[in-house]
Amino acid sequence: MAEPLLRVEGLVKRFGALAATDGASFEVQPGELHALIGPNGAGKTTLIHQISGALRPDAGRIEFAGQDLSHTGMAARVRAGLVRSYQITSVFKRLSTLDNLCLAMQARRHGVAFWRAAASDGAARDEAMALLGRVGLAARAEQAAGSLAHGEQRQLELGLALAARPRLLLLDEPLAGMGSEESARMVELLQALRHETTLLLVEHDMDAVFRLADRITTLVAGRVIASDTPDAIRAHPEVLKAYLGDELEALP
Repeated sequence: MAEPLLRVEGLVKRFGALAATDGASFEVQPGELHALIGPNGAGKTTLIHQISGALRPDAGRIEFAGQDLSHTGMAARVRAGLVRSYQITSVFKRLSTLDNLCLAMQARRHGVAFWRAAASDGAARDEAMALLGRVGLAARAEQAAGSLAHGEQRQLELGLALAARPRLLLLDEPLAGMGSEESARMVELLQALRHETTLLLVEHDMDAVFRLADRITTLVAGRVIASDTPDAIRAHPEVLKAYLGDELEALP
């Protein structure tokens, strides 16, 4: 097996007496779609915050592409190729969909102080239009981002993350709040993206998780209780007892 792209070792994060992550360890291999699952309050988002640099762990190590990033900030991790999206959609609602992506691309190259409107930055516009096509929003290029449907805003947010050219993309509940048609479009998009970048996905939709994931890590009470293939997770007695139970029996 290849060297992991991401190695998380013994991460601990405490909030007073509560250990939100309690010695969490797992690995993500290059090119895989890896899902992180667990019940509400298991520590999944806290773990993603630590991996992305939004929270500093109290103990443990985060290694990405052979580099120890445990004590670096978010900007340094983005420059290294470790990029995340958020559970709550965050876009510039008054700007067009195209200008949102142009801003992200200009920030990658120069910083936000160099922002110009899309019409005056041909290189950014061309790259942004290509990326809008990848995330299924080419027809919405000139539409204000705030007027997009919820699912389309999540697609745009995914485009904003991809504008940073990630080696590993962290996705925090990309299907949250979506109807069935929107969810189906997002699953199709993630299926396509898995051939372009490594993905670490936090998601509560178990049908989507078991359709998409190459490997699944299960977190319960801040601890990793299993990290394995979907078939192995389906049959894992601790996972069944602590989290999935009857939910797995309903899956195809």
